Amino acid sequence: MLLGQARAGVADANEALRRGPEDVRLCYNAARIFAQAAALEEARERRSPPYGGEKSRDWQARAIQLLHKALDRCPARQRSSFWREYVRADAVWQPLRRSTAFAELAAEFSQEAR
Repeated sequence: MLLGQARAGVADANEALRRGPEDVRLCYNAARIFAQAAALEEARERRSPPYGGEKSRDWQARAIQLLHKALDRCPARQRSSFWREYVRADAVWQPLRRSTAFAELAAEFSQEAR
């Protein structure tokens, strides 16, 4: 993803998910890749009118879905600390923080019982 190759990064993430197992680490790392790809694609789409934004929205949705899956696979008593230490602290999520879906995840997982 550091080379700006969003589609290749997404393909690699999908292949990793296909090979599994879909544990916390794999789901979280794949979610990060989709979030980064969405940000890159959104920037590319804005430079190339007409701006549709379909691909970036799809990848954002997939990033949220995979983040949710990672959190679900995390032991319940560790979810709040996982959110604080990994999600809240990670700048890769910045473009998604304003989305309703991200806000819902934050509400669900950042305050869970420890």
